[in-house]
Amino acid sequence: MTKSRYPRSRAVNVEQEIDRIIKDLFSPGGSFLSLVEGLIPRVDVREDKRRIIVEIEVPGVALEDLSIYLKMNVLIIKGVKKEEPHPQKVKYLRMEREFGTFQREIFLSAPVIPTKSEATLHQGLLTIVLQKDEASSEGIKIPVKSPRSKKLREDCHG
Repeated sequence: MTKSRYPRSRAVNVEQEIDRIIKDLFSPGGSFLSLVEGLIPRVDVREDKRRIIVEIEVPGVALEDLSIYLKMNVLIIKGVKKEEPHPQKVKYLRMEREFGTFQREIFLSAPVIPTKSEATLHQGLLTIVLQKDEASSEGIKIPVKSPRSKKLREDCHG
């Protein structure tokens, strides 16, 4: 029989503690997924030839508590899900609903035209339709010229 400096029960405790930490890290309420402060609403992003469509679940979020921004090909959606005030102090037996702020940033697969974008909120589903900028995605040709004068050459090469 081999004697160990650390008894088996301590090794079992360490293994159980590691299991607990891993479960905590990757569970929905765990610290790893909670590194992003606030709620994390679920998002679907799809596209066709002309549009990018983003759908985000935001049940219980009022229209005036939503903000949508487009910044350098990143769609930023911010919002607040407010808890309804109770007239008196309440003791919860179970509380699974989440309240607070959220922000989602979605990197878009193609440039879009911000002025042709629209968003609607219906029954807790925020739908954002972004019109693709086909001119940007196809690229713009830049003509190549030869420098004809000494001044143009000096301007180009310092």
